[in-house]
Amino acid sequence: SFNKALNLTNELEDKYSSSASLKHLGEIHRIMGDYTSSIAAHNKSLDIRKNMQQNDYVVESLNCLGFTYYLDDDLENAKLLLDEVNTIEFKDQEQALINKLYLALVSSDIVADFNLDKITDEIKAIDGLSYEMCYVIYKVGGDSSYLNLAKETLEKLQDSNSVSDLS
Repeated sequence: SFNKALNLTNELEDKYSSSASLKHLGEIHRIMGDYTSSIAAHNKSLDIRKNMQQNDYVVESLNCLGFTYYLDDDLENAKLLLDEVNTIEFKDQEQALINKLYLALVSSDIVADFNLDKITDEIKAIDGLSYEMCYVIYKVGGDSSYLNLAKETLEKLQDSNSVSDLS
């Protein structure tokens, strides 16, 4: 569906929607473990967003890329991209929190003002916790209850997909 959307938005020369479709394709590829395709899609989305000067979305793309590089065991590129966020003026508080969390994941030198509990509570208040966020919180803080929460969230997602497959 996102490939179809991308083709359509490209035909219409709708850069904003093309960047969103590419971002979603990048996320799907990452979830499927195809990091090369994920990075390629996210980089295309990032380029469009930078050209359009959409700073909040640029930060989202940098966070997505940083996390993908982390999963692909490329901590150097992950840290470079996540550090780039600090050079951009943006307003999206959720992306700022996610960036702090991802930086703690890839960096051994956690900043003094880093408070995992506070960041976790703020992310929960904004948009809840996805299974990936639960996993990252577990990796950063070592609290296995977040690993269990990630598993439960995935199981619910799997169950809801099974139900919709039957419809």
